[in-house]
Amino acid sequence: MIRSPDPASTACRLPFLGKILRFSPERFVEVESCLSLDEALFLADHLFPFTPGERAPEGSLAILPLAMSLEAMAEAAACLAPGLGWVGFRRVHASRWISVEEPIRTVLRAESRPCKASRRPVEVVVSLHPEEQAGAAVSGLALFADRYSAQISFSFGAVEKGGERSLTGEEAYARGLLFHGPSLRCLVGPLFLGRKIALGHFLVRPRGGLFRSRPNPELLCDPQLLDGIAQLVALWARREGRIVFPVGFSHLEVYGPPPPPGSRLRAGITIREEKGPILLANAELVDSRERSWLRVEGWRGWSLRLPEKLTDFALSSGSRFLGEPIELSGRSARTAAILLPATAWGDFPEELLARGSLQARELVEWKSLDRPILGRREWLLGRLALKEALRLLLGSVSPSSPSPHLRALALVGERGSAPRLCDAPLASSPHLSLAHASGFALGAASEAPIGVDLEPIREPGELLWEALSEEERKAVSSFAKANAQEGFFRLWCAKEAAGKLFGSGLGRGPRALEARWQGEGDFLVRLRGSGSETVVRTAVREGNVLAWTR
Repeated sequence: MIRSPDPASTACRLPFLGKILRFSPERFVEVESCLSLDEALFLADHLFPFTPGERAPEGSLAILPLAMSLEAMAEAAACLAPGLGWVGFRRVHASRWISVEEPIRTVLRAESRPCKASRRPVEVVVSLHPEEQAGAAVSGLALFADRYSAQISFSFGAVEKGGERSLTGEEAYARGLLFHGPSLRCLVGPLFLGRKIALGHFLVRPRGGLFRSRPNPELLCDPQLLDGIAQLVALWARREGRIVFPVGFSHLEVYGPPPPPGSRLRAGITIREEKGPILLANAELVDSRERSWLRVEGWRGWSLRLPEKLTDFALSSGSRFLGEPIELSGRSARTAAILLPATAWGDFPEELLARGSLQARELVEWKSLDRPILGRREWLLGRLALKEALRLLLGSVSPSSPSPHLRALALVGERGSAPRLCDAPLASSPHLSLAHASGFALGAASEAPIGVDLEPIREPGELLWEALSEEERKAVSSFAKANAQEGFFRLWCAKEAAGKLFGSGLGRGPRALEARWQGEGDFLVRLRGSGSETVVRTAVREGNVLAWTR
């Protein structure tokens, strides 16, 4: 058992403890802990997004693992339990994740709970507070005693048929099913993922390389193994079409000191129940002598059921398309288009989606939008649609080369103008056009100039009807006698798409563009007084009119 050291000597031994701000022996302690990518090297192995085989791109989000938060909390609480060893936690709750971009200051607060002198284990209320954030990010009760004892009791059910044994821990990391880097990769060998159970083996990782200034840190609770529990649950959830974020547990007990690096433990997880978005599980780690080393009762995870392609995008390299490829018929130049609904990512955290698809300078632009909710979501929707269209186009130009990752494509552009691609891989930069409408974005990329538009079919209202010329009203009537609304927006979108091609939009007024029906869904659109004209094709999809220049 690793005994709790004297607070005065902890700074050089326990990696998360910094300056002691307040201290009353066996009553309370407040300790400063600073987190930075330069010192906490393990953060580079807990980045989102993670792309297998690639260096983490600029703009990736480093997230403090809950298991590392527990280690930090145990270290602070140990200051109030001199001579005792850490034996577990109770009632741990994480209210939000802690992201580390720039160095941040956190404060660890611990207060010993009153108890009888003979009572064991000693309970210490402990919490982790990121600077300039209200409330604790993580809180719980740390447990200390002079010996290990078992209070948690549960059994694992029989292994059901229908489980999956084809996956190994090594394959899970190599395929990007988990976004953890080398220092946190503890799953090894074959895994069994059943209906309500997950089984596997954990390799005890060396502690060297976790912290820059401490090549061999002293840790009270092996956080790499603790994180492995969340990883195994995540693989089980992925098999069920979900992703899971750990948010706490009811009770955790250990029954011996951390096993030495290189040893293996057998891991078992049973899924107890699912209450809405909360998944409850029990977990056990067993050593080589078939003795239980750790048990967790009531492990909790926030579970999101996502479309399969979004799950793949979220946890790996974004190789699938979130949107639907759309054929823009009638164009002679090579063209690709994507129709992307805002519902494509459901409840998935928007910031993580942005981190997975935007470069650092694009992230700055996204965060600076003056309409934080609607403005950001609409902007991100359009940027994703354009980037996926570019991936589709570039893949068709060079079929032998893999399509670039979304983060490898940087788009820039002023508001009101079409974005353009920086450092285009083609000899000439692809031409881009973008349209938004009612929860959808249409992005197009082509080797020749293009304009697209998108509008939901609805009652246009008197003001929009008045914006059409007499000839255009007749065209609408003759084109769509059964559906005047559809006819109106086919013509309207044709003018919008042509305006984007000409570079004028509707800035000179809708009557500056003249549209004439050409049969089927085609319109000839002229820019009055310029001699410019183009044919625009229209179609209906998902209750929207799509238009593109031919």
